Amino acid sequence: MKKKSIWFVWTAALNTPRLTKIAEELDKNKFEVTIVYWDREFSGQGLEDSIKKFGNQFNLISIKTGYAPYGKGIFSLGNRIKYSRGLKKLIKSNINNIDLLYVCDFDSGFPIRNLMKNFKGISYFDIADYIETFKSPIPSFLRKIIKKLYLKIYDAASYIVLPDINRLNNIPKKFHNKVKYINNAPNISLSDIEYLDIDINKDKTNIAYYGGFSEERGIDYLLDLAVEFGDRIDFYFAGWGQLQPKIEQIAGKYDNVHFIGKLTQNQALGLLEKVDLSYIVYDPSFEHNQIASPNKMFEAFMIGRPIIVANNTSIDKIVEQKECGFVVNYDLNEVRNLLKNIESYDIKELADNASKAYAEYSWENSKKVIHEIIK
Repeated sequence: MKKKSIWFVWTAALNTPRLTKIAEELDKNKFEVTIVYWDREFSGQGLEDSIKKFGNQFNLISIKTGYAPYGKGIFSLGNRIKYSRGLKKLIKSNINNIDLLYVCDFDSGFPIRNLMKNFKGISYFDIADYIETFKSPIPSFLRKIIKKLYLKIYDAASYIVLPDINRLNNIPKKFHNKVKYINNAPNISLSDIEYLDIDINKDKTNIAYYGGFSEERGIDYLLDLAVEFGDRIDFYFAGWGQLQPKIEQIAGKYDNVHFIGKLTQNQALGLLEKVDLSYIVYDPSFEHNQIASPNKMFEAFMIGRPIIVANNTSIDKIVEQKECGFVVNYDLNEVRNLLKNIESYDIKELADNASKAYAEYSWENSKKVIHEIIK
């Protein structure tokens, strides 16, 4: 039996696990998988590792545009145009050999919207993020235009894929019949978790943050409060980015602040298993944080760890409904008051609730959707 050809297209396909997780679920005897990504020529070891890992499983095609770092907004317009043209040319020349076309993000979907609309096979538009909501030098008028242009991609796609129901508000009702949900839960078995060689002080409360060290993640609050809670709380930071020098400096100064460095997903789960709480406090003044669907929440549920989140970040509703953590306003004193009283809460009960929540948000549920719509 001839294999079906499915092409996955995303600018960040090899930098984040969402598309590769979906691709790995497909029966290799039924599907020939091709992954197209934007090689920004700066991603370094992380991209190289992904190419080594997935190069043996899938056909990988890169579109090179020259050096193009993230977060430059309109200043990366030239590179975006190069990517758009390269992608359109690539898909157009191969369209007759593609049975299924799975596209993620605006930068990939908009240039080939007409090809998707006239495509004889099944097409999917997966909205992992909305680029117009991120902090970058994109003018406000252009953000409004981009929001309207999404409608053309919605219209062209056979399916619209969202990570959770909180994002449905962004989709016009006339397209709701196309919507399916594939969440950001890990597709890792407990036996694959890599446990870190870290000595945890069980007499203290241990809180972990891992991921990007950007200023909108409430990291400064923990760093500023570390000295106040030195005898009661240990803070663990794993990741990379803007605030790394500050974290390393404070970790060298205070015994209760620990810098671990960048971790794989398997290692991050190992860190979660050792601590008491996961800190996922995003600044809701940024629109993309108001519709957050972070991997970290699903990972905490998998391990059975309560989470600390900020009001008005969409995941606060889940935490309140499932009673699996704490919701605070994005404010230093709010975080301080929670930490002051943290021992008065039944962390074990919250942890049990987090584990129960995973039954609803596990990758197993997403696998069913994948096999339902990709066949």
